[in-house]
Amino acid sequence: MDEDIAIGAAKQAAGRVKRVAGSMVGDTETELSGAADELGGAAERTFGEAKDEARQAIADTPIQPLLTGMVIGLVIGLFLNRR
Repeated sequence: MDEDIAIGAAKQAAGRVKRVAGSMVGDTETELSGAADELGGAAERTFGEAKDEARQAIADTPIQPLLTGMVIGLVIGLFLNRR
């Protein structure tokens, strides 16, 4: 498991607590800050999950990601060469 998953989940939970606490005391600034922290944690967790899936895909079929990367590089190179 990627460490971004655990860190993101912790940040998401802390943001949720902060958001709820701000809501309970009527502090809009704290509530919005908590919502932003919660969203950032969710994004970090999702990024970690994507990295895990990419690692698994590469381990299962090592040639496919290599070929995909080559094609993407070729397309980007052709696009940049046109400018």
